[in-house]
Amino acid sequence: MRFIDVVQSTALALVVAIPAYSADVPVANQLAGEHSSVSTSDGSVRDDVLADHICSAILAHQSGGGTGPSDVKVMVNSCYGGGVLDDIQRIFGPGGACAGIPWVGGSASEAHKPAYGWDDSVVNDPAHAGKLLGSDWTDALAGTDVSPDDSTDGAILQGTGNDTVLSDLTQAGTLDVGGPNGFKLENPQVGSGNGGDAIKWSGGKHEAVVFGGNQTDQRHHNNVNKMTTALNNVWGTDPKNIQTLDGGTSAQLLGAITTAVNNLDLGTQLVIYIDDHGDTHFDVNEFLGSLFSADPISGGIASFNLHEGWFEGLAGNALQGELVFPTLDFEPQSPFNSGDWQFALNGTPLLLPPGPIAGPMQIPIDWELMPPGPNVLEILPVVPGSPPPLLFGHMELNSGPINELDLNDQGFPFGPAQGNGCLPGPGDSLFGNPGGGAPIPEGVASTATHATFQDSNNDGVIQVICEATRPFFAPPAAAMMIDLQTTGDWNSPGNIDLTATYTLSVDEGGAPVVSVETFTGTNNGSFNGAGQSSPFVTGSATNTLRVNGNFQFTGPPGFETDMHLVASLDGFAFPASAVPALAKPWGALALASLLIGASIVAIRRLRGTTPRLLL
Repeated sequence: MRFIDVVQSTALALVVAIPAYSADVPVANQLAGEHSSVSTSDGSVRDDVLADHICSAILAHQSGGGTGPSDVKVMVNSCYGGGVLDDIQRIFGPGGACAGIPWVGGSASEAHKPAYGWDDSVVNDPAHAGKLLGSDWTDALAGTDVSPDDSTDGAILQGTGNDTVLSDLTQAGTLDVGGPNGFKLENPQVGSGNGGDAIKWSGGKHEAVVFGGNQTDQRHHNNVNKMTTALNNVWGTDPKNIQTLDGGTSAQLLGAITTAVNNLDLGTQLVIYIDDHGDTHFDVNEFLGSLFSADPISGGIASFNLHEGWFEGLAGNALQGELVFPTLDFEPQSPFNSGDWQFALNGTPLLLPPGPIAGPMQIPIDWELMPPGPNVLEILPVVPGSPPPLLFGHMELNSGPINELDLNDQGFPFGPAQGNGCLPGPGDSLFGNPGGGAPIPEGVASTATHATFQDSNNDGVIQVICEATRPFFAPPAAAMMIDLQTTGDWNSPGNIDLTATYTLSVDEGGAPVVSVETFTGTNNGSFNGAGQSSPFVTGSATNTLRVNGNFQFTGPPGFETDMHLVASLDGFAFPASAVPALAKPWGALALASLLIGASIVAIRRLRGTTPRLLL
């Protein structure tokens, strides 16, 4: 045998091209080993299992004399939902088991990112009664209000059944308050194949499954209800059957899809909408099997990369009080005694139950042990050479159900500000009211309301000074950029001049990154000035963000002005308090692991079989 260290490729995800339909939109594929899943009330269904079930149901229906769907529409509002779309593309794309069927799909987030929504404090606020607020993307797709403060209809309700589904899914991404044109927190995905770009809502018959599983928040119930309503509205008098499951199990989800497929006849569209938590997985067997084809191949330590969405979802859920329980899931081919082996992730032992282990097993993992980027999995005999080899038919890291992140959650992701806010007047600070803990998620406005300032000295000058500092933690090598915008609305007649000077700085390990911006302008009704720091790369440590602003308004004596400050962070960060184990030397542990008996872990790919991990 030869021994090697297995290291994951960092190549970019491949994009499948479908040249026969140039207007179709391909979906970026996840890397080998990466998977998403949708949560149900009793577990989850992985993306490849879901897609294969859809295809198998269609093939079984056709073999029994039935017809396939005229087209397939798939919509996913869950964390990591984009990972479902690439498997839909796989089954219907070239070489897929159901190749050639037109399809179109959309998701709230890409495969490596959580999704966002409004928590119950906002959804159940009497001021928002009747709005049925839910997740940002579903609000933008099927809601009557795209946000608490915007009564614009979602994309489906704005149009008609003659709209193409792809155009409405694209518009939903534009309207999404958490998306690239809003708070820049989630990145909705769209895709189509086999002419799916031309699929419309109306025409023919409709078989639909609207599913929600692990419904922990009111927004999830609202999502299911509003999507059912939107489909009924857009289909009008078309023949239709909508199965709505709110709190369904895995078996009910798969069973509902089978029922819908069995009802297909010529000209029937198949529609699947899924709302819920989402999981992200890393299939160790699949990853290792993708690297090697020779038999046998054995190795020392399995090293691989975890995308940043692992840390973002786990830390974000922990911050907002969700139960977080990532696991190492495996199934040995034969029983083994746990006392003979030590499992470790990034140098930290994982606790195995005492005694013999047989059958499927889930081992809990401390989420702080799973940083973005390189991770190292070791399975070592306690006494080298004494136990027989272990053979695993399945082994993967599982995040567990990750709920959407609360867009308005207090203290996420930066925590309360320190400093005097904006003075004078009762107005807002750059980071919310002083000490009030108002959040600034990535790209989110720092203040929810305008601050009013008055020329109390009647000298035609208003001076506003803002100061704030905030500690935050960023994962290793996270590229970030600070952006500050200032907007003002003036209630007095006549021109008002504004001179704004502000400093944005980040202290990173004692090395500050600073940008100073100055703007002078005159406007009767509005002002918009933006300053932006240069991109920089943070380390795996606590950083401090500092913002100082000096704003001078001049106008008619006794005038008043409203001012709205917006500070945003284009990047990825968490409050330092969210990661108490920052000092864990992941890199040092990984290096030490490489020096410990590199002849233990063996990887074998058996020709014609599923790759298995041999230890």
